[in-house]
Amino acid sequence: MKRAVMVTGGAVRIGAEIVRGFAALGHPVIIHCRRSRDAADSLAKSIGLQGGRAHVLASDLAAPGEVEGLVPRALALEPDLGILINSASVFESDLPDRPDAEAWGIAMMTNAYAPTRLAADLHRTVANGVVVAILDQKLANPNPDYFSYTASKAALQETVRMQAMAFAPRTRLYAVLPGLTLPSGDQTVEEHAASAVMNLLQRRTTPADVVAAVLFAASGALASGETILVDGGQHLTPQSRDVMFLVRGQT
Repeated sequence: MKRAVMVTGGAVRIGAEIVRGFAALGHPVIIHCRRSRDAADSLAKSIGLQGGRAHVLASDLAAPGEVEGLVPRALALEPDLGILINSASVFESDLPDRPDAEAWGIAMMTNAYAPTRLAADLHRTVANGVVVAILDQKLANPNPDYFSYTASKAALQETVRMQAMAFAPRTRLYAVLPGLTLPSGDQTVEEHAASAVMNLLQRRTTPADVVAAVLFAASGALASGETILVDGGQHLTPQSRDVMFLVRGQT
């Protein structure tokens, strides 16, 4: 049996696709969710009907007490837990000229502290573990939109690098930086279709592309601390604003 995998934010969107990708390869999966319990239960049931094994754990990653209990709870369900995918994040629209303490605090707790703490807890309790953080191509191509989200993802990028150094050789850490993959915020279908191809290859980055990169990273084929960009070259095309705003009003 392959090692078990926990995916935070695994009930919906890219997180759910990552869960399906690991389950299809025979890994037992633990689906973490916050508010999407129905979706998580449905996904777990679907995996079970296909002969796989899946569990659901609900917790709020903005609450330190719930974060600190998550890895022990996961190990109680799957003692052979060995892979952690930090996919969950909050994504709120804000700008540098009006930083909000509450929004900033939630973003930093959910997007930076929680995955960092979960990686540390896995490292202390599991031998030869692998941690993959889902970041964002905009870290290599910054713009001021989604200010607190971007700052929190930048913090996580640095913790991945530092923990990779500190945890070697027991635990390996990686980061995957996707480009625009699914509709963002209140994007319309037309806006998403236009913004998704604003990259060098002029093609959309699909969920399958991201899943393939995560599976590759989790295989441990790269040196710990490495990052993988999956964005069609979007990070090589500097943009003054988030692409969703660049196409708004033009579609």
